[in-house]
Amino acid sequence: FDMDLFGDLQALQFTYKKSVPEGLLHLPSDIRKLNVQGTPVTGLHIKHWQNLTELEEINLTGTQVNDQDLALFKHFQKLKILHLGNTLIKGSGLSNLGGIPHMKALHLGNNKLGIGTTQHLSSLTRLHILDLTNTGIQDDDLKPISNLKSLEWLWLSGNRITDNGLTHLSELTKLKGLYLNHTLVTFKGFPSLKPLRSLETVWIVNRKVNHTHIGYLKSHLPEDCFINVRQPAHNP
Repeated sequence: FDMDLFGDLQALQFTYKKSVPEGLLHLPSDIRKLNVQGTPVTGLHIKHWQNLTELEEINLTGTQVNDQDLALFKHFQKLKILHLGNTLIKGSGLSNLGGIPHMKALHLGNNKLGIGTTQHLSSLTRLHILDLTNTGIQDDDLKPISNLKSLEWLWLSGNRITDNGLTHLSELTKLKGLYLNHTLVTFKGFPSLKPLRSLETVWIVNRKVNHTHIGYLKSHLPEDCFINVRQPAHNP
């Protein structure tokens, strides 16, 4: 791991390694993209990156980052995209991200968020992309999401979301893509999506909706909206 090889690189990828080399603790301050997916990176490593004030994207998927470590992200004021999927995040530290002014995309898939912890996302009002796939959230956890009026793409697949939960999405009028695969949503919940006139694509792969409902679904969505409806290969 030779630091001299970096030169003027603005992106660094060091992924799927069993250990973190010493060199990764002393990175050039002008790096804009950092990908350490699948490594044992923790908050102890992130403390060494406080000089990386130009960072715009960090991929920490599959690392050992936890909620307490999120307080360190206040140093990354130019951050736009943050990948935190499959980490040790439970949700209590997400409020620390509210002070990052340009955050556009947050990926939290495959973390088991605690009950009510989505309230800590309500301050991220500039988010365009939010991935909550397989995070254990339920209907009431979508209430704080209704405050994110800039959202354009929302992943809710793999959660126990029902028709009642969809009512909390009616104010997300900029939403373009909605993913509801392997949820408990039925065709009866689609009237709640009628105010979402910007929708371009909806994916709903589950056993509650099938092709016989296509006409009904289309009547509540924009004319050009693509709807992917099919039966899952296995039980959700």
